[in-house]
Amino acid sequence: RKLLEAQDVGWTFWPYKKMQSRAGFVRFSAPVNWEKVVTYAKQPRGTGSDEIKAALVSRPTQEEIEACFADLLQRIQLAQCEPNRRYIEALGLTVPAQK
Repeated sequence: RKLLEAQDVGWTFWPYKKMQSRAGFVRFSAPVNWEKVVTYAKQPRGTGSDEIKAALVSRPTQEEIEACFADLLQRIQLAQCEPNRRYIEALGLTVPAQK
């Protein structure tokens, strides 16, 4: 970062927030029912064979899905996130004091 700035080269980071990761400025924990939603979303789609159909995970309930995304919206608020101190300090920046 310092070398880039010294050479008048812009830089950026993406994304600012990451779930359960130290590779970003801040992180947040996974919301309730997250694994259920992700597991369901990642499974194969389509008619497929009987073997594939038998291995499919059942869809989370609508209540579980709604709770998951409502919780996600709470957890991604900056006030709820935890700074990744080492990441920030490695960029030569200072971490503001926690309130």
